[in-house]
Amino acid sequence: MDRRDFLQVTLPATLGLASGVRVGPHPESSSPWWIENKHLKIVLSGETKGGLSAFMDLQSQRNFIVAAAPLYRLRLVQKGKEPVELSSLDADNLRVERMSAGKEETLTLTYGRHRSLDITIVCTVAVEYDSPLSKWRFSVKNNTSYGIRAIHFPVVQAPLVLGDSSTDDCFICPGGTAGGGEIIQEPKLSKRYSFVGEVIPLDRRQQYPGPASLQLQAYYDEAAGLYMATHDAGINIKHFGLKQLKDGLDVSIEHNYDERPALSFDLPYETVLGVFHGDWYAAADLYKEWATEQHWCAKKVADRDDLPPWLIEPRPILEYECRGDYYRCQGWLTYPGSDYPNGRFWPAKNVVSLSKKYVSLFGSPAVVWYNGWEKLGNPSGPVDSLPPLEGAESLKAAMDEVSKDGNIPYMAVWGNHWIYKRSGAGYDGWERFEREGAHLAALNEHGEIPKFGGAEFTWVPLCQGDEKTQKLFVDYFGEVINLGAVALEFDLQAWPSNCYSDQHGHSPGFGPWMGQRTTEFLGKIRQTAKLRNSAATLSIEGTAEPWIQDLDFMLDRPYFPGNIPLFAYIYHEYIPLMGGDGRFGVSTPEGQLIQQAANFAFGHLKFVMVGLNDYDFEVNPNYPIFELLRNMCQADRGFARDYLVFGEMLKPTQLQCSKVSVDASTPRIKPLEDLPDPPKVEVPRVMHSVWSSPDKKIGYVLVNWSDRAESVKLNLVRKQGQVRIIAATETSSVPEQQVRSGEIIATVAARSVVLVEQA
Repeated sequence: MDRRDFLQVTLPATLGLASGVRVGPHPESSSPWWIENKHLKIVLSGETKGGLSAFMDLQSQRNFIVAAAPLYRLRLVQKGKEPVELSSLDADNLRVERMSAGKEETLTLTYGRHRSLDITIVCTVAVEYDSPLSKWRFSVKNNTSYGIRAIHFPVVQAPLVLGDSSTDDCFICPGGTAGGGEIIQEPKLSKRYSFVGEVIPLDRRQQYPGPASLQLQAYYDEAAGLYMATHDAGINIKHFGLKQLKDGLDVSIEHNYDERPALSFDLPYETVLGVFHGDWYAAADLYKEWATEQHWCAKKVADRDDLPPWLIEPRPILEYECRGDYYRCQGWLTYPGSDYPNGRFWPAKNVVSLSKKYVSLFGSPAVVWYNGWEKLGNPSGPVDSLPPLEGAESLKAAMDEVSKDGNIPYMAVWGNHWIYKRSGAGYDGWERFEREGAHLAALNEHGEIPKFGGAEFTWVPLCQGDEKTQKLFVDYFGEVINLGAVALEFDLQAWPSNCYSDQHGHSPGFGPWMGQRTTEFLGKIRQTAKLRNSAATLSIEGTAEPWIQDLDFMLDRPYFPGNIPLFAYIYHEYIPLMGGDGRFGVSTPEGQLIQQAANFAFGHLKFVMVGLNDYDFEVNPNYPIFELLRNMCQADRGFARDYLVFGEMLKPTQLQCSKVSVDASTPRIKPLEDLPDPPKVEVPRVMHSVWSSPDKKIGYVLVNWSDRAESVKLNLVRKQGQVRIIAATETSSVPEQQVRSGEIIATVAARSVVLVEQA
């Protein structure tokens, strides 16, 4: 039975309901209203007209609100006028009512006109009896000529320090440097540096879909955590992140639903706030419960019939950078290198024999990523990059030879933008852009063409909502296929840009069109490729949950400093992921061994930067990396395949092994006295991960990157079942008595892989 009451008038100060949810108002409208179950308590302030004054984890008694703020903030826009900022404080009046339905209690807050503007808003928060999550809804009736560009709801101003100390405070972002998750430790610290020494302010808003790969963020310490997410399967634009305030952190989620003028709407999804205990895996488990029921998880990798066999064998990807300074691929280049060819890898026929040698060293067929083939080097395009520097006939002949050897040619298109200047190549194509590309640009709110980049390359984002932009890139990808490419990469930026043009067939500004048109766009490119070659694939740099079923694989870098395998933990069994390039953040001759071992343990395809000295077999075919990669290839093509290719990532158990102390590779800090000596980091000699196979066996993958055998002590997920230790040449069973103890001993040979399998 449903029942409604006006909280200000009829409800007692404390009300215990049969459902187990408690609601507390006060007869006076200026007093707080609260709703509570056995997990959490939410207090809405009367002084801020319903704003959060407490969001409390009852187990720890932790309040995640440092100060009461308005319940929502709005940014209204109208062409030719200054934006207008509104909040719940600007409402003429507020009515609060309660509804009880089954095990759920709902508070509904109805706001009248805001100042002189005929805008009314309804907000709801619902709490179920046994759930640690609360669900928030937002609805607006807009009888004005303004559009609503941004909604911050609910506004959450969290403490700068959780508990007595900030040392264990962590904030989880759903992005990172082309990665699927970032961890910010001690967000209280205001001075942070990028890898090139630039100060990074704690004011980060990452667009979803885009740099934010999924719809989750969290703030926690050892005692308790705040879970924040949007449960939206509609690919609507949002921004996640945090902003440091004087006495706290603004961690409110920003909603950019549809800014058409005079538009009334209900946000078509719930914003979810909750509490949890544990680390980021606990927050990810809450999100995963919802996410894996969405359309992008329709089929697991093991069941997908749209992925070519070569992709899920799997194979290493050999990256050849034939132009410019190779270290740009590691992310270390701070100046534009020249675009003169590298004679070791150019012309493309040189990589044919090189690839054969690497195939023999790794004991696996390969994917050959050929970079820098464009007339101007990379990144460039979508115009003035063809024909290739060495000529189309020469490049195609080489790529055909790669294919004939049983390997897969892989080539990239550099993002959904027009690169009009490359200083290192002596190229300035602004005049051509003005003639042919300006009408495709994603215009800013002032109707201007935005420009981005620096000396290495400068670019304008193009509107992929425009049919002409889509055709430009579909045709461009077709030309790349004509050069022999089988695997295609949409690099740098594949996500939608906000656009204020009224000539592109979409409503100006933010809107559902952004996600819808991007899905359509990626589908056209992928269909074009697969119609030409059934073995073709389309991938993107970065990760994006809405397009898991619309792409073949994604580039993820969870091993970067500050990154975590958040995306892989949630979605590994639904889409192949690739990594291995870039940087791990340590300074040691064994850096590539450590990086490739970590990437392998995360279940990612191996992206091998063969231009690095570590991979120069002409100097030494016995470099340590070759032995390690050969053993990893054997494992993920053989005894570990059910886990590393098809498996679900589980939270790792404890593994005890020896560690090595190495220097962290530090940024060029200015002034230098801020960091006179590089800090030390402890790196385990054995990397590990835990998986569930499609047939529900548990697999513990152990990879030893070091030059000596390691004896490790491994905690098991469960203390029963048959346990085998599988290596390349032998398999042994673990005695039942050891299994019952929940802890086993295993030896992992130098630069090798061991699988502990638990049935």
